Amino acid sequence: MSPLLARLRKPWHFGVMLLAIAAVDLLRVHVWEPAGWANLLLAWLFFVALGMHLPRLRLVPRRLLAVGLMIALAAAVGLVIAGPYSAALISTDALPAISNLAPPTMVLVLAGIAQVMVLLLAWPGLIRLLARDRVWVPVALFSSRAMGMYLLHMLLLALCVGVVMTAGLRPIALSLGWWALHALVLAIIVGFAWVLTPALMKSGSGSAALVARLIPGGPAAKLRGGPVSLWLALTALAGLCLLMISESGLAAALHVRPVLGIPYLPVVAVVILMLVAALASKPARHDIRDGF
Repeated sequence: MSPLLARLRKPWHFGVMLLAIAAVDLLRVHVWEPAGWANLLLAWLFFVALGMHLPRLRLVPRRLLAVGLMIALAAAVGLVIAGPYSAALISTDALPAISNLAPPTMVLVLAGIAQVMVLLLAWPGLIRLLARDRVWVPVALFSSRAMGMYLLHMLLLALCVGVVMTAGLRPIALSLGWWALHALVLAIIVGFAWVLTPALMKSGSGSAALVARLIPGGPAAKLRGGPVSLWLALTALAGLCLLMISESGLAAALHVRPVLGIPYLPVVAVVILMLVAALASKPARHDIRDGF
């Protein structure tokens, strides 16, 4: 997808993508709710394409960035007030409206655009700040594990919530005890995620390498050198598996259930993801000095 997204250079290209996201929202609300999951792909692709042009976006005058920020925020607030959208950017039962997160909505996309504008406005100041080693080094160190910590945080949060509920800890909302409990849980999650991230990243690459070794060399080599259409199909299949996993989870791994009208077996989805990852990874070069 990257070569295709790199061709999206003109403002109207991104305008068409925004119209497509809005159209999917309309289908979700008025025609068929599962159609909204198409925005999981469209919203991600929109910001991937936007990120590819970050160097060009940095040349946009600050006045235009400020205007874009205000328009994006005003549009998001307007949609929440006048439309069926939740006021929260996360999925929650506390606010009775359609989720902005699962699947993404136009409100979430507008909020993301506003964040991009804020980043671009702050860019010159960030460059000056990060020019100092004492600032850049800790930021770079944290960033080296940020993705792994992101992948772990929901699992650790679920475990902490389970412990808190089992212990019967229910402080009054916004009380001193409530804030102290949340600070403790946050510290535990960040600490464990920081420690576990290196092992997680090694296990992920190790699993893909192990699966790659189990695949016969001839077929694997043919697939790696296959046509673009084949890899587009494999990527689409892996994306569909990832979408179904994010929608229905991995519980009851051997139980078939419908997700978006498609039969879903968690264990098969995981195997497909691992196979595609293994095929996509470059085969390791064998060095005789490594032994056999």
